[in-house]
Amino acid sequence: AARGRELFAEPLSIREKCRILTRVLFHEHGFRGNIEHYTDPLNSFLDQVLARRKGTPLSLGIVYLLVAQRLGMDLEPVGLPGHFMVGCYLEQAPLFIDPFEQGAFRSPGEVFAFLKANKVSPKVSDLAPTPVREVLCRTCRNLAHHYALAGDSARAKLFTGFVGEFEEIYDEICHEINRLGKGNSAYWHEWHPTDLVIWDNWRMLHAVEGCDAKYERQTLRTTIKGDYGLGYFEDGKKIGEVYREVA
Repeated sequence: AARGRELFAEPLSIREKCRILTRVLFHEHGFRGNIEHYTDPLNSFLDQVLARRKGTPLSLGIVYLLVAQRLGMDLEPVGLPGHFMVGCYLEQAPLFIDPFEQGAFRSPGEVFAFLKANKVSPKVSDLAPTPVREVLCRTCRNLAHHYALAGDSARAKLFTGFVGEFEEIYDEICHEINRLGKGNSAYWHEWHPTDLVIWDNWRMLHAVEGCDAKYERQTLRTTIKGDYGLGYFEDGKKIGEVYREVA
């Protein structure tokens, strides 16, 4: 991260910052995918990834995300079917970074082409950010599989158990949030003419109760420039249409 700060000369776009971070990690420090021994369990342990400068798409992606976070870069994990990339959703079209290919930049169309080449039928949802819970579970699934291939059934069973624990804890947290949401911790808005309510659509659980069918209801949506979501881009095309064109 310190080397990245040295090279950042503001103002820089997020794409330019990603190029610098890619240069630092994969060219100056020599991080790379461990193609020769892909199923080596050590590829998934971050201390070993840092020491050996090699890992899986997932572990290299986590390193990229952690360094990016220290540099104030808002990037997201993207768990594709059979692969892992880092996503940037701050520009008009998403940018994807492949840590296993020395940080190569990929457009949505190129990601779809990659999935098709690996006999996967791509979906728009494949390009969405992956929750941290799933990143943790996927890491443990990888370790369970790699230890099983190495004949270490004890460790394979251990990491399989971790997957169940993560999922159970996540469910408990969701239930607790739902419980708290029924009390004073939830905000309930009583609508009046000219009201405007703004919230963080990614980080706040929200829902509507609907309205009496006899009243007309007009709903407007605004998508901030560069935002990634299920709405419309600035040219009027829906996000799904954009991806179908490049697929």
